[in-house]
Amino acid sequence: MHRFSWIEIRDGITETNLEKIIPCGADRAIGFSLLSCDKEKELEVAPQTGFLAPDFTLMALNGSTYSLNNLRGNAVFINFWMTECRYCQYEMPNIQKMHDTYANEGLIVLGVNVGDSLSDAEGYARRLKINFIILLDSDETTSRAYLVNGYPTSYFIDREGVVKSIYIGEMTREEMEKQVKLVLK
Repeated sequence: MHRFSWIEIRDGITETNLEKIIPCGADRAIGFSLLSCDKEKELEVAPQTGFLAPDFTLMALNGSTYSLNNLRGNAVFINFWMTECRYCQYEMPNIQKMHDTYANEGLIVLGVNVGDSLSDAEGYARRLKINFIILLDSDETTSRAYLVNGYPTSYFIDREGVVKSIYIGEMTREEMEKQVKLVLK
């Protein structure tokens, strides 16, 4: 049995970077590509489709801490973003819509701000009227562990903690909703 997922390659991805984001030794991807992983074995931890998502613990804007492993049983949509990223800003209203629409069905949205100060991230969230969980990756440890090379980057994780899909670049509302429904199953 194989698990399949998809990834879309966007601007800024080089052939060298692809080695980091295409799992299981695939040698190329163009647009949407099927990726094959995990042959009926205990799942390993890796930031790749078909693997358990690496755990992390980060502080939220309100001072609370969140650990990914503590969210098991919920579907998780992780979005890595920066305040200076215009594509991140463009997709934030759609991410908020996913939170508003699917939180009652067990979706947890984690916006992971990478490298910005607390005050910059707070101002950004306030200006865009974001009320989903915003976590601070000030030292960029978590984004490095997730092999984030461009912004925005989104991970969709199912209720068992398995990465179902990775999306690099701005997503449309329809694309987000498709992936959210996949992890809510």
